[in-house]
Amino acid sequence: MWRSLFNGIRVSQWRGSHIASNRWSSHSAVHPEPPPPSSRPTKASLFFAQEVQKELTFLTGLDFERVFRKAKAGQAITAPQYRFVTDAELAKMYEEAKQKAHARLQMPPVMDERLPSNRLLEHDVGIAGYSAARIVFTDITFGVHDRERLVVVREPDGRLREAEGEERDRVNQIYFPKEGRKLASPVLFEPENLETVLRITLEEITSQPEGYTRLLDHNCLQFEPDHPTFIQTAETVYDHINAHAQYDALHSTRHFGPMVFHLVWNCRCDDLLVHFLEKDKVEEVESLLNLYSRFHPESATASASTELSGPDRLRVFIEKDAKKGPKIHSVLEKMSEKMKQNNTESSP
Repeated sequence: MWRSLFNGIRVSQWRGSHIASNRWSSHSAVHPEPPPPSSRPTKASLFFAQEVQKELTFLTGLDFERVFRKAKAGQAITAPQYRFVTDAELAKMYEEAKQKAHARLQMPPVMDERLPSNRLLEHDVGIAGYSAARIVFTDITFGVHDRERLVVVREPDGRLREAEGEERDRVNQIYFPKEGRKLASPVLFEPENLETVLRITLEEITSQPEGYTRLLDHNCLQFEPDHPTFIQTAETVYDHINAHAQYDALHSTRHFGPMVFHLVWNCRCDDLLVHFLEKDKVEEVESLLNLYSRFHPESATASASTELSGPDRLRVFIEKDAKKGPKIHSVLEKMSEKMKQNNTESSP
């Protein structure tokens, strides 16, 4: 247990560190809130950064059984095929399966909510009142990305403006429909209905562990990643999972990384850190602290990252930045006692 290295520091050192001692300092650090939006980089710029992608991919994990699990969608399941292969062929097949798994785990983008388009292209008072309805002009050239397609609207008063996001989505779905996407937003995504679905999903988590994944997949299918409803739905699901510690429901799925991003971005990753500690996932704890330092460069954890690592940096996080420091410390106390007990039992 705990044989791995924590950034060069053996886990056995945790027992002698301040965080595993019986003295817990509850003195007063002011736990930081996320800084105001104006002083932060965009979510997309952070999400697509190479180092952030690397950390999120690592935290997502790679469970082949889960990634290639057949969805219960009422379709016939083909019988498995068995073959005798050489070691070289087996290694090649493993790499191919690994590449396919990574493709399936491609994370949905995390973006800020799109802003209204206020760009006025022209105001021709000469045609004001010509029609009582808005007239939409769309470039339907094949091969143009939906987000880059030219869509403009002529208002009854003669103004010609760029289309708003909702108008653009509707026009794109009319001319270039995506299978499964509806023109009107399904009632599932209304807040009161979503809460009901999440409650039922939690009640059936044992028999239907893919419930959260199906809901998030439907969200990705229906909306663009910067759509207000997409962001609201995804964050509601992430917060529900965090509140009930159902992290395993998304582990090794394409939604685990965005959930981690949301929790770290909003300084709500304490319970996830506890989850990793309870499962002896020391490297995941280190990865989570790396993300926290990257997202919150003004934090004490980020300042300590240049000089400290492993349990020492975790101690700084608990004392200065964590919102649930006593809870994290309690877990470490239990782990320390368990390690002492194991060492006692193994000694001659």
